[in-house]
Amino acid sequence: MAGILRANARALGRSEPVPIVSLGGTDARLWRQRGIPGFVHGPFPRGMAQADEHVEIEEYLHIMCMHVRSAFDYLSR
Repeated sequence: MAGILRANARALGRSEPVPIVSLGGTDARLWRQRGIPGFVHGPFPRGMAQADEHVEIEEYLHIMCMHVRSAFDYLSR
């Protein structure tokens, strides 16, 4: 799945997301505790937990497109 996400980012004209281990601030940690791989691809955390926190519309649409394309690619293999 990580490869699919990275390929779709390139196909959509963005730089490849870098695979990293996060601090467990997402629900993916609960999946990993049960042996289920978890991946998170979302908005850049600028202004996270601050006043006027927001996501640009273009970035939101890119993320939605990434999720749809990646799910399709994964499930159609």
